[in-house]
Amino acid sequence: MTLVVFDRGTRIKTPVSSIFPPRRVEASSSSAAESAIPSGQNSPRAEYEQEVSNFAQLADSAEHISAEHKAAAQAYKANADAQSTEKPKLLARQIMSSPVISCQIDSTVAAAIRQMENAGVHYLAVFDRQAELTGLVNRRELLINPRLAGALIEEAIQQHFLAATPDTPVIQIASNLLEYQCGAVLVLDEEDQLSGIITRTDLIRLLISQAQVEGWV
Repeated sequence: MTLVVFDRGTRIKTPVSSIFPPRRVEASSSSAAESAIPSGQNSPRAEYEQEVSNFAQLADSAEHISAEHKAAAQAYKANADAQSTEKPKLLARQIMSSPVISCQIDSTVAAAIRQMENAGVHYLAVFDRQAELTGLVNRRELLINPRLAGALIEEAIQQHFLAATPDTPVIQIASNLLEYQCGAVLVLDEEDQLSGIITRTDLIRLLISQAQVEGWV
């Protein structure tokens, strides 16, 4: 699913890029990156896979090679095949934080800040008086904006927010957060009910945990 934009809890058809300006990358850096990474039949990965395949075929066809060497060659090829197999995609439902800490639209900014500090979070989902999801607030934005002192959350709400489904791939969410310079994505179910939240902090923790696991392999 492509991430969509909600305006005060209502799904809108406005393109994401028109509300969240994408982060631009110079064309020169893109071409430099592409030229620095070999691809296709002459890439190091392709050459490696071809060498593994040739070695395994030679072991199968050569009569003078012992059974032990043949078994070793096949095990080597099987390990290479396993490494080249695409890993299952990690989905939003697997890393999202749930339930989502929330507040009412008529709460004060001071109360919302205290609520985030007590819960150890940086974002609150905001619900209106009819218990409908209407937006998002960011602790940092509340703290750095002096005009919000003594104000209600209704005056500080981020009414446009990105939303994903529980089955959205995490890599797509990470890409959108980076491209549109957002700090969080709300996860909504098929009925547009709030299921969870994924923040940049969650993605950093995921990256660290995966690096630690791979370090033990």
